[in-house]
Amino acid sequence: MSKFQYGIDRDIAVPLHYQIRRCIEGYIQENHLKPGDSIPAEEELCKLFGLSRPTIRRGIDQLVKEGILVRNRGKGTFVCDPVIERSYSKLLSLTEQFKEMGINLEAGLINHEIIEAPLELANLLEIGINEKLILIARVRKTNNTPICLAFNYFPYDIFHRILDEDLSANSLYKLIEEKLGICPSRAKERISAAKASELEVKNLKIEEGDPVLVVERTNLSSNRYPIFFTKIVFRSDIYSYKLNLMR
Repeated sequence: MSKFQYGIDRDIAVPLHYQIRRCIEGYIQENHLKPGDSIPAEEELCKLFGLSRPTIRRGIDQLVKEGILVRNRGKGTFVCDPVIERSYSKLLSLTEQFKEMGINLEAGLINHEIIEAPLELANLLEIGINEKLILIARVRKTNNTPICLAFNYFPYDIFHRILDEDLSANSLYKLIEEKLGICPSRAKERISAAKASELEVKNLKIEEGDPVLVVERTNLSSNRYPIFFTKIVFRSDIYSYKLNLMR
């Protein structure tokens, strides 16, 4: 960044920390800094722009908060991978969502087992406590980069035949539609933030305590009857949701 082509203008009303933010972002947008590249240390940026460290740090902090940069303690500050942004419009499976964005989403089976329904899932699926559920846990990747972990919970009595199928197939939605003739037409969804668990750290290649985006979806039939439950844990550094609101 020694030939940084953006400058600081002290004669305009735009705050200096915002100009720093804009300079670094412009450098990234023009591909002078690519995903995974480190930016210069704060001390070097201070000399480059002739500004104080708090001003430099404030500009960098804004880019970190927006997911454009990420700090790696002891190593430096790096350019993040581009964020995959999902806009709400219609009910789609995860595979369909990414296909609409031109992204091929791969699936890797982590685990499948038969469990007893805990109280919360029993209530969501309107089944008895301790009734059998099929749990299918998979990691979803694109270009060998983990995007999310997906946990699907299917009532055993209805879905037991899927255990004979290839559970690493890209779309479980498509699998149950083709094999069982079951396809959700509605869903209730809840989105929340959390810190990465040990399982998520291992499979998503992130650090312990990193923020993750948790999407919980109760898939419903056309008459609003619960069919199955899905929990998806996304890496928040490369995936976000966008809501289009109207009044």
